[in-house]
Amino acid sequence: MKKLLQEFREIVRGGAMHILSGSILVKAITMISSILIARFVDKNDYAYYTYVNNFYQYISLLDGLGLGTALLIFCNVNMTPEKKKAYFNFALRLGAGIQLLAAAGLCIAVAFIPLPFPQAKKYIYLQVLLPAISFVSHMLMMQARVDQKNKIYSFTGVIRAIVVLVVGTTLVWFLDVYGIIASHYLSCIVGICFVALFFKKFLFSTNAEVLDREEKKKYIKTGISLIIASFFSSMMPTNETFLVNNIIQDEVVIANFKIAGLFPQQLLLITGALMTYYFPVISAIKDPAKQWSKIKKIGAINFVIVIFVAGIGALLTPFVIRLLYGTKYVDAIPLTYAHWLMRTVNAAIRMVPMNLLPAVGFLKFNSFTAMVSCITQTILDYILISLFGVTGAVYGAVIVYLLSAAVTWWYIRHVLKKRIREEKKYPQTNE
Repeated sequence: MKKLLQEFREIVRGGAMHILSGSILVKAITMISSILIARFVDKNDYAYYTYVNNFYQYISLLDGLGLGTALLIFCNVNMTPEKKKAYFNFALRLGAGIQLLAAAGLCIAVAFIPLPFPQAKKYIYLQVLLPAISFVSHMLMMQARVDQKNKIYSFTGVIRAIVVLVVGTTLVWFLDVYGIIASHYLSCIVGICFVALFFKKFLFSTNAEVLDREEKKKYIKTGISLIIASFFSSMMPTNETFLVNNIIQDEVVIANFKIAGLFPQQLLLITGALMTYYFPVISAIKDPAKQWSKIKKIGAINFVIVIFVAGIGALLTPFVIRLLYGTKYVDAIPLTYAHWLMRTVNAAIRMVPMNLLPAVGFLKFNSFTAMVSCITQTILDYILISLFGVTGAVYGAVIVYLLSAAVTWWYIRHVLKKRIREEKKYPQTNE
């Protein structure tokens, strides 16, 4: 308990609370801006903009082949600035180029392919540079994480959200949807300038080393592995909703399922903030014994915090639902408890090893596990929803989350214990 309390104090001092509060603020500001913008923009134009955004969401999933996130694995606070600059430059050029090519490909495609809403084409063309500029901002934020500048990272996200809120809601009065698009461009540019202020020496004075072909190849493979794992993990909650919508086919049940999941899914913010903070920390540790010790502490702290918050959330569920929705969604309360269980299992047990396994250098297992979990959950959900109704989706998710958590915890322990044995056997190989 003493060690856990010490670790918790380290989390607070290290900036994890800034990451969490920043994530909550970004989510709240984004929600407010989306509500205000939807109210002020012409309904038809807003529908076209939403339609276009769906295309660009697929491009954003590319994330420059995952090269931004891969920076956290290849670089750490102890690496020489010249080496970090080499990986940063490589990822920035290639990642931004991929995002730009994907957006340009979309523009070329829609120029020749008829769309259900031809009026939306102009909004596709206007956003062609946004994925690349957004990736540049993302890369700078990843560099802040590499150097464990968590306050800069969280503040940048909040500032970008505020720009969209203030500028977006102002410009829509005069420019309609064009104002929203302009606010997103400005948000990225402000984010880039803000982070660049703190990394002037790194960006403009540090001379980058030259990466050899093997280093580049390994970096790209890492990014692709991260993208695969992220893609299948992101699909899991989407599949839940899709199956409930199409198997149940009951408007009341579908609405209840949506409302029931709103608050429990916020647990992911807590674990997500801890993983954002700890990923570069674990990546910087070279001693496998220290890595395993640290990961166990992280798992224990995350478990305690998530269980505590989930318990309070479950107790407050009837009050919060009645306060926000009146008696309209009282019948969603029992389903909300089931969602608390499902999201607690995921956030408290599964997310830690799944997120930290790449930090210790093992990516293929994560990609494979994410793919198998996604397929298994889809099959289980289909069967269990057909048998038990909407709660079947919860049963299916809990089963898959528990199994994948157990397997991933076993694997991360297995590989680190193996490294520890190897280092004891061949101490001369230690760095």
